[in-house]
Amino acid sequence: MLNFDRSTCVPGTIFLIVAFAAGFLASISLPFLSALEVVRVNLFSVGQIRLGIWTGCTYDPHDNKHCLPTGHGYEFIGLDGFVSASWTRGLAITPVATGVTAIALVLALIPGGKYGLFASGTSFLAAFLMLLAFACDIALLAKTKNVYDAPGISTSAGAGFWLTFVSFIFLCVAGCTVCIGHRRSNGESIELGGVFKRFRR
Repeated sequence: MLNFDRSTCVPGTIFLIVAFAAGFLASISLPFLSALEVVRVNLFSVGQIRLGIWTGCTYDPHDNKHCLPTGHGYEFIGLDGFVSASWTRGLAITPVATGVTAIALVLALIPGGKYGLFASGTSFLAAFLMLLAFACDIALLAKTKNVYDAPGISTSAGAGFWLTFVSFIFLCVAGCTVCIGHRRSNGESIELGGVFKRFRR
């Protein structure tokens, strides 16, 4: 017999905490945290362009920044390049997914395993939303690379991009581990012995 004890709930909760922390940091983004942009364009001698969830900023060689007004679905125009609002509007899915992650974490922390199924299902819902957010990040990265495709310019994924991906991975793992842990806390177990009894006859 293979049993999962109550300690199985702990890893799932930890995974949810990590997923929430990563999603929360990614959701703050520019202009509040300059190092957590989704896309970064290095212009070398001219400076940098950083695109976040809420705005886009330009940086001169001395690291002085100038940001557009903060808002959802902003347009960025700079250095003969243009990124329309249709490419940045979907970035706001990240904070929505983070909010759902917070709900899953609260459900997972309720003792007794009563809300285990809801915690697991909410984790998978948050993972799906975070996957959509990550797809929007990828689309923005591809669009920005296409816009600023010129010699002496390089475009790369920023820290916010990877934090969204990390949150998605941890949410997927958390959905499975929370479900297993709460099943055991309800007195259920997974029996493997019965599967092989038929072959012993």
